[in-house]
Amino acid sequence: IPEILPQDAVIDLEVDIPGKKRVIMRGKIVWVKEIAISNPNNKRLFNTGIEFIKINPKDKEMLIDYITASLKPERASQ
Repeated sequence: IPEILPQDAVIDLEVDIPGKKRVIMRGKIVWVKEIAISNPNNKRLFNTGIEFIKINPKDKEMLIDYITASLKPERASQ
């Protein structure tokens, strides 16, 4: 993200899951680390770790399924 968020700040998030729906949740900032890359606009960018603290159980399951599927390597076609 293009800004530093304070550690322990509580934020509201909206995440669009492709082919599914928008998931709304609340999270807490647990870490922030500046990305050491240059970009065309010379803006600072930050990786930000977020702990999900409030999410509908069905939305949580859908989010976990999406993340799990995204991490699996694609099978080589035979």
